[in-house]
Amino acid sequence: MSHLKANSLNYLLAFSSVLLTLIFLEFFLSQYFINKTPLKLHFALPVALEVLSQSSKDARVPKDYIALAGDSYAQGKGDWLLGSNPNKNGSFHSAHLIHQYLGQDVISFGRSGASSTEGLVQEPLAKLNFIKRNIAKDIQDPQKILVYFYAGNDLTDNWKEYKRDFVPLYGENKVNDDAVWDAYFEQQIQSKKVGVISFIDNNHGWLTYTVRKIIKSGFSTTEDQDIDIPIDAHNQAINTAMIAGKPQVLPSDLQPPAMTLSEEQTQLALDMFSRSLTYLKKHFKDTQVTVVYIPSVLGSYQIISAHIAQLYSKNKNGVAGNKNNVISG
Repeated sequence: MSHLKANSLNYLLAFSSVLLTLIFLEFFLSQYFINKTPLKLHFALPVALEVLSQSSKDARVPKDYIALAGDSYAQGKGDWLLGSNPNKNGSFHSAHLIHQYLGQDVISFGRSGASSTEGLVQEPLAKLNFIKRNIAKDIQDPQKILVYFYAGNDLTDNWKEYKRDFVPLYGENKVNDDAVWDAYFEQQIQSKKVGVISFIDNNHGWLTYTVRKIIKSGFSTTEDQDIDIPIDAHNQAINTAMIAGKPQVLPSDLQPPAMTLSEEQTQLALDMFSRSLTYLKKHFKDTQVTVVYIPSVLGSYQIISAHIAQLYSKNKNGVAGNKNNVISG
């Protein structure tokens, strides 16, 4: 019995030592090194902690800061990110440019592929509320919020979300009910997994979570997102624009505005954006909210061809988000 008791005590001591070490490492890393996290490891952090890992601010917790909300444009996806050193936490998107130009802290709540309700309501409110409760209680609301509206896919994303999520919950006859939309927004916020474990409201165990995610991924940062499919457009009848007084054939992998939506669908998608913006402002009464309009890529040119070839998306199961490949001008 004494031998068994001694072994039990040794196991308990070893477990306690490991646990205390993890607690110390979690506290030390999150307090002093989180904003030094290499870009290639950001994907493995819990989403609320990833906000504090961003380098477009002077310290761990931003002060007197500007927040970005929206989709991949707000998140910072693009060529600059692809060309950045993945082993450092350097500059790679508009948040850094704003920070460098104004000398003001900037954080992004953006998420690639987000609709208006996700990018303007779910992501910022779920993340900031969690940070206040569990990570940095001294974080304040932003002084300003820049809402990125991208004409290339925001409306189509809104329409797809309406059919996929809103209608199954509330039906089409509730589309003009303000109280129902408020309930939907609250449901969206509550359903967002922010911490390490979705049903536990704390950030303990984030280091183990991150290490496990890195090992599971094999250090691959590939995300489960839509795949863009370019349509061949290398002829003068398709995707021709007037540039500097001369006709030029544009690449085929460019996004147009939401031209495939009907007038009714477009209006509903715009209403979703308006409702999301209103809900955001209601929760940040003292914050200046500004909409930044980003035109679609094809919408930035003077198109002179009778047809354009649009970029459409499908998920990894092969389900196309838009099958109308060529659109008449």
